[in-house]
Amino acid sequence: MKLKVRVFVWIIGCVIFFITFPKVARVGVVTNKQGSDEFVSDLDLVHQARREHVQRVCQQRPSEFKVWADLSRYFSFSDRHRLVYCSVQKVGCSFWLQVMKILTGQLPKGSLYQGSFYHTVGMSGHYSFRGKPPSEKRRLLDSYKKFMFVRDPYARLFSAYMDKVFNPTRQMRMILRHSETFRTHDTRAIARELECATNVSFRNFVQTLLSSKGKWFDPHFTRMFRHCDPCSVHFEYIGKMETFVADAKYILDKAGVDGKLLTASEELFRSGNEILAIRDFAKGILFFRRSKNCKPTYLCEIYLRIWVTLQTRGLISTGVRYPFPLDNCSSAYVSYPIEELVKAHMKSGNRSVRMRQRQAAMMEAYYSLPRSLLKELQKFAQDDCDLFGYECSVDVRFPEDRYTPSNYSFFRQFW
Repeated sequence: MKLKVRVFVWIIGCVIFFITFPKVARVGVVTNKQGSDEFVSDLDLVHQARREHVQRVCQQRPSEFKVWADLSRYFSFSDRHRLVYCSVQKVGCSFWLQVMKILTGQLPKGSLYQGSFYHTVGMSGHYSFRGKPPSEKRRLLDSYKKFMFVRDPYARLFSAYMDKVFNPTRQMRMILRHSETFRTHDTRAIARELECATNVSFRNFVQTLLSSKGKWFDPHFTRMFRHCDPCSVHFEYIGKMETFVADAKYILDKAGVDGKLLTASEELFRSGNEILAIRDFAKGILFFRRSKNCKPTYLCEIYLRIWVTLQTRGLISTGVRYPFPLDNCSSAYVSYPIEELVKAHMKSGNRSVRMRQRQAAMMEAYYSLPRSLLKELQKFAQDDCDLFGYECSVDVRFPEDRYTPSNYSFFRQFW
């Protein structure tokens, strides 16, 4: 009788142990062909599923994902870690270029987030695919581990608009030159308008993007698969912006990168190193060459656009009072507005609350588009959505009868 009781207790104990044992450990041991055991984490399975999904879509539609362009400028590598990275603008590209610079010795180990993205992007020729003979590129792709990062195509496009078109930049002027409105004007009128231009609406941007059919567009706006050709280059790791920290830590860990860099990247990406992001973005806009013929209010509008952009990125709360004048900003110097932006950020409170502003701003922008234009944009984004596993249907993402505008408008004063 005592023996039966002991057996019963032992069985119950085993059941309880199995139920409470961590999930990752239960799925974590598999047997390979040689009969030895190896550990497989949840992220191993996630990245395997992403690889298999890309391969499946490529096999089903091979002609749709052919990329004939030379993509060397997007690829960089580290010999020490046997790692190849393909960059996609607006998907953590600046961060990863800094990491690759550290891995290749172009920056000191402790410099992650210590410098400026604005001045340190771009790899030296030796660690870039640029100029490499085809045989060397093939050797690197065949023998090194390869990774890229992707993002929800709608979020990426909106982010690119805010950074590169909503504010006066080279890309904004390019959009204006190709827009339907400017094609109806004479050359002198275009030149005068471009000197002090600021206002390209999201609708105008999307219309110009779609009418171009991708023939002349900046890499910030081109589809992601056209950067990295994932149907020809078989990436071991496909990270996503939506799970950036976990994927970054996983990939660097797999590459055997120093644990201190892993810790730094996780801590700093959870906070976003927001002050550096503010400084870099504002410098990039304020240092952009502009005409002296523009009115004093032109600089005021630039300040306002920088402010709104940082709100849409969740870096400044909509509850913080705007600190700049609206009618005369000609006497202000570059460091002044940047420090005011940093002060506003410090007053902006809880980060999780601020991050909700991103979604609200994006929804306001997309719901400003006519339904027919949204449908056309869906066609443009569909390949990236299908290849990388994102929902693309505008009826699902932006249903007509389920949007309630917020009391706060990010764009009413501009569009």
